Amino acid sequence: MPAFNFFRLGSVFFFLIHWVAFSAEFKAEVQGEFVPRGAKLELVWAKGAFTEGPTLGAGGVIFFSDIGERTMRFDPKTGKTTVFRAKSGKSNGLMMDRRGNLIACEGANGGSRRISLTTPAGKTRTVADRWMGKRFNSPNDLAIDAKGRIYFTDPRYAGDEPREIDFEGVYLVGRDGVVTLATREVQKPNGILVSLDGKFVYVADNNNAPKGNRHLNRFTVNKDGTLGGKKVLFDFGPDRRGIDGMTLDTRGNIYATAGRGERAGVYVFSPAGKHLAFIATPGPPTNCVFGGGAEKGTLYITAQAAKQADGRRPWGLFRIRLNAVGHHIFPVKKKVVDEALEEAVRAMPAAVFPEGERDRLRQMVRTNLREQLQAANDRSRVNWHRIKDREQWEAFAKPRLERLRESLGQFTKVPARVKFRITRTFQREGYVVHNVLYESRADWWVTANLYLPPAPTKGKIPGILIVHSHHRPKEHGELQDMGAMWARAGSAVLVMDQLGHGERRQHPFATAADYAKEFRVSRQDYYHRYDTGLQLHLAGESLVGWMAWDISRGVDLLQTAVNIDQKKIILLGAVAGGGDPCAVAAAMDRRITCAVPFNFGGPQPETRFPLPEDAETTFNYAGSGSWESTRNLRGSAAGGFLPWVIVGGIAPRQLIFAHEFNWHRERDPVWKRLRGIYGFYNAPASLAFTHGFGELRGRPPQASHCTHIGKPHRVRIHAAFKEWFGIEAQEYSARMDEQQLRAWTPAARKELHPRQLTELLPAFVKTRMAKTQPPQPSDDRHRALLRAKLDSLLGRTKAGKPTIKKAAATLHGDKLESLRVVLETEPGIEVPLLVLTKGDSPHARAVVVAVAQGGKAGFLKHRAKDIAVLLEQGMAVCLPDLRGTGETRAEDNRGRYSADTSRSATALMIGDTMVGARLRDLRAVLVWLRARPDFDAKRIALWGDSFAPINPPGTDFNVPRRVSGQPRQSEPLGDLLALLGGLYEKDMAAVFTRGGLRNFAEVLGHFQVLVPHDVIVPGFAATTDLTVLAKLQRAPVKRVSKVNHLNLRVGKEEGTAIWLADRLR
Repeated sequence: MPAFNFFRLGSVFFFLIHWVAFSAEFKAEVQGEFVPRGAKLELVWAKGAFTEGPTLGAGGVIFFSDIGERTMRFDPKTGKTTVFRAKSGKSNGLMMDRRGNLIACEGANGGSRRISLTTPAGKTRTVADRWMGKRFNSPNDLAIDAKGRIYFTDPRYAGDEPREIDFEGVYLVGRDGVVTLATREVQKPNGILVSLDGKFVYVADNNNAPKGNRHLNRFTVNKDGTLGGKKVLFDFGPDRRGIDGMTLDTRGNIYATAGRGERAGVYVFSPAGKHLAFIATPGPPTNCVFGGGAEKGTLYITAQAAKQADGRRPWGLFRIRLNAVGHHIFPVKKKVVDEALEEAVRAMPAAVFPEGERDRLRQMVRTNLREQLQAANDRSRVNWHRIKDREQWEAFAKPRLERLRESLGQFTKVPARVKFRITRTFQREGYVVHNVLYESRADWWVTANLYLPPAPTKGKIPGILIVHSHHRPKEHGELQDMGAMWARAGSAVLVMDQLGHGERRQHPFATAADYAKEFRVSRQDYYHRYDTGLQLHLAGESLVGWMAWDISRGVDLLQTAVNIDQKKIILLGAVAGGGDPCAVAAAMDRRITCAVPFNFGGPQPETRFPLPEDAETTFNYAGSGSWESTRNLRGSAAGGFLPWVIVGGIAPRQLIFAHEFNWHRERDPVWKRLRGIYGFYNAPASLAFTHGFGELRGRPPQASHCTHIGKPHRVRIHAAFKEWFGIEAQEYSARMDEQQLRAWTPAARKELHPRQLTELLPAFVKTRMAKTQPPQPSDDRHRALLRAKLDSLLGRTKAGKPTIKKAAATLHGDKLESLRVVLETEPGIEVPLLVLTKGDSPHARAVVVAVAQGGKAGFLKHRAKDIAVLLEQGMAVCLPDLRGTGETRAEDNRGRYSADTSRSATALMIGDTMVGARLRDLRAVLVWLRARPDFDAKRIALWGDSFAPINPPGTDFNVPRRVSGQPRQSEPLGDLLALLGGLYEKDMAAVFTRGGLRNFAEVLGHFQVLVPHDVIVPGFAATTDLTVLAKLQRAPVKRVSKVNHLNLRVGKEEGTAIWLADRLR
């Protein structure tokens, strides 16, 4: 029997520990190896109702349960015990996860019957409370394995709550939160441990009923984490109290609390179940854990204390120093990195290519995209020469125009009757002007001026719609002239504000008084088309699609409000951006009987004049990308609906092929095609042209510059209108004050409540996403569904096998080694990358792949310390410059007029996205890494980052475009790619990101877009968002230092290397 010698020093009791042996089967064979001579059991706290579940926290703090209703915190440095969580839900077993969160088993008898998580800040949430929809019995104790999975036991010792599960089992909570039954091959599971190597789980079967099991069991961990291969390591017999809680030392020995009376204490067993030592306690013990730091050899035990002077026997917390060191699954302690290593990383040259190849690298993406555009041009030329008649033309054009319709967005249902309001009327000399509002979509009103003949006519009249340029809105003098002129000639003329212009502007800068400094007021509508176009892309729509829809609803208005001749509906699209929606609308809406699109389909104002003799083979039919999304349509090159096909789709209806300046008709290959198309219909008389003179860089009077459609351009238009429609117009000008032509009045605003796009789009995408988003996106089926949706948005996502173009290793100092590699991920695309390692490794290394817009140079400059910590942990760090980033970036400017924006827009034309292309590069890098024997394919983590400076609090975000003092834009590429990589790759070990967007939907809520063009994926915000991507990761994921749509910090700044290293060890 154990002998207890009591000493009292203040309020602390000590117990001398002696060698003990109850019987042969309980003989402690090597007591002295574990319990030092003279070791004393110290009572450090004795005010508990029923103490349980001690675990080690940060800084050596011991957390434990006082099952009455609180979780306690003992600090060895101060000796003080305080309440950590006052209402603990009857917490029992506790354990810290690798993030420093306290995981608790909360039991029955008035408790919460769940597994909970409490953050270091004290916030608590439920991890699991049900299996197969049924409430747990009474979660008792838990263990966390190296993969972050939680094993817990679920017996019922107390509590009269109804039981929903008719057995007492062991469960597994996966990293995805899914609860699985691990085993039910126990009567009453209690304490639980995971072996050092993770191959076994020890489970105490502690059924104190007569003939109940009191076993120490060992189970084999199956591949899916469930438990099998049960083996009884030790049987306490029917007359003794079995094991309650357990812990491990670094040799894998098991420290099990069991027994009562003279047999109460901690029993030490070998991994095979051999009884090695015994540490007596004054009352029944419940659980134990080793301390940390200076106390790594100190065992803390929760147990009932000896009888006090007042006769009470409280429960408390004890400790004793042993000849052993505790094993903990616990976050890696942040160590001070070797400053020399950190400096060596920071000083590491980032370049993989020699200086002489830098220019080629900067043009690599542009060259690749141009080759793909040229391939589209070549296909177009070959296809055209195969077309010999009308049937072949229509077979060619029809599917391409359908693809055009699909690219424009998802149109709403056409209203049976368009709603409109006339807010003001002006009787003019020979015509009438109505200021009109008409509803294009629900709560989406178009402002317009409707010019009519002075009195109603008995017969039907022509209807003319004019799409203004991006220079000035509907009230501009040229537009007034045309409206009055054709109305006086007996036509109805509708001039509408295009989306983003005039009364429909999507920014606050209407007058010079709207900003303190000088700025170009008249150009802000044009500049902000960039933002509107990006927001509509993000929502799965398009600016030109919404413009075309507004135009078609304008046709509805003419048909509703005016006695229009259905055979005389004419659409004119002005120079500088009016021709694009004009051509698209005419191709889509067959009610339009004549179209006059300027500068669309053929040579542009920027095209060299005269055209070369070989223009047929050298002309760029597809065009090229720029920030103006109405000019370079998404999917046009991939889908074959090149501008000339769209214009050709107007046939056999009347078409005036219009050009702002000189036009080389004899050599224009598009004009030749149009003549051929109209010839197929035997309708050459339905095709006409008009053009100006001079060149874009010339000034009046040497060049026919105009704001919309100038007098020189109207000469041939008048002739065609007279011939086709009998419209005989005389030039006329009697301009009104532009203020008079504003359609919104205070009364109309009060009645109709006009909305901005920033109000409409967030609700629009929320509704669309709700129709397709699974209610709880968490399993493989939902991941597969989302990947399928994203495939349709991103372009190609699957990577091919990369080719190694270059590889060279260099040793820097004694231990730091760099491997410089060039991978050709696709024909013409080379990805330079740097792999850093420290020292030799007998095993395959874990690898962290780090991506950001700033590339490897950014990581070496800004994240040298994090990289050094990872290297110290024996891991490799791979820094690839994905296409257009780092060493292969075009320029530092990432704004509206940048080369990156043009290339991103071009990628959209060829059916790709820059995000999708870079995802393929990243996946190709992973293919290469997994094929190398020196890297562990199962321990690869993704690290996405941003080095872009954030906007400080107090930043002015109401700043016009093209002035100094612009807010900084964020760089969320790294975050987005890391999350996508984790979604598409099945076996990532962890995903960490810093500086990403909180979510993309927020971008829809501000009039300016403060993210680069090349991170916008069309339709992304209507399909998913970053929070969903994070939830769908199979691997542990952590996103820190997030920013919002204004590039303001909204997430905490937390470390990178420690978290990653902890998950890869």
